[in-house]
Amino acid sequence: MKAIKNNRFLSFCIVATVLLCSCSKEPAESFAGGDPTSPIIPGAGVAMTVETKADLSGVVSGTAFPASTDKVFSVVGYKGTVAPTNNWSSPYIANVAVNSGAGSALSFATSQYYPANGDKVYFYAYSPANGTYTAGSGSTAPMVSWTITGQQDIMWAKVDQGIAKNPVPANQPQPNFAFIHLLKQVKFKIVKDNTFEDNIKLTSLKIIGAKTVASLALNTGTLSWNSATDDLTAYNDNTGQAITGTATAVGTDGSPVMFEPGTSFKVRAVAGGVTYADVTVTLGGSNAGQAGVSHEVTLTFKRNAIVPTATITDWSNGTAGNADVL
Repeated sequence: MKAIKNNRFLSFCIVATVLLCSCSKEPAESFAGGDPTSPIIPGAGVAMTVETKADLSGVVSGTAFPASTDKVFSVVGYKGTVAPTNNWSSPYIANVAVNSGAGSALSFATSQYYPANGDKVYFYAYSPANGTYTAGSGSTAPMVSWTITGQQDIMWAKVDQGIAKNPVPANQPQPNFAFIHLLKQVKFKIVKDNTFEDNIKLTSLKIIGAKTVASLALNTGTLSWNSATDDLTAYNDNTGQAITGTATAVGTDGSPVMFEPGTSFKVRAVAGGVTYADVTVTLGGSNAGQAGVSHEVTLTFKRNAIVPTATITDWSNGTAGNADVL
């Protein structure tokens, strides 16, 4: 069917959503001065940005990091009598990855132990572990940077009350990280009204001009962005997806895209051979556009109107084998 660009428009359903928790855990590594009778066995869970999570030591089921996966997150730790404030050199745990085993039980890639002299350890963690790590210095905390593709989340956690070895190893307290999401998530649906042509397919959907380079300060969990931008792909398939009168998720699971927090962004759709003009989507609702919040945007194809509506949806979690989408 021949598509006519000038008489078809897109209508957007804008959805503000709430975060759904997913859980994860960590392993242990060994360093000089460590007490092999006091292993570090961290527990971890993904919490809402304003909450913490209970102890999740042991095997996590249901809302876990994917099982049998390397480098699900990484940990940097410092030892002493107080948490570091202005000296971030010489970490006790120097950016050690955490792997998941059967049942998603976590362990450090190399076993870690509490200091034999009784010093406390202060922990800082991040995911995904494939970021570019820059060690701390005398005055600057460690940093991690990523190039954002829209397909991975960024999360951060710390346990900085300080934990030391216990004289009774069986009762050893362990760090229990409460990870928080640092990006927002957007999922898409498409639908047509009765004025729009039949048998038209969506072949491409992109978020236009998104910031793509983010850097995380491990001491504070602050994510900063440089000026680099690029387009993030939500859907790209020449076979196309039919636009029908029933709202359907674009791609797999609504093609969730994770990117910089904020209440507005631009999208560009290609359907029936027509590239539509970029349209600004403005998110609304409770905590709209914030980190850890998921929005569902419905694109309603019409001839002459743009009609926004809003609903609430849950954060989409990663699947086994993909530790970058959490």
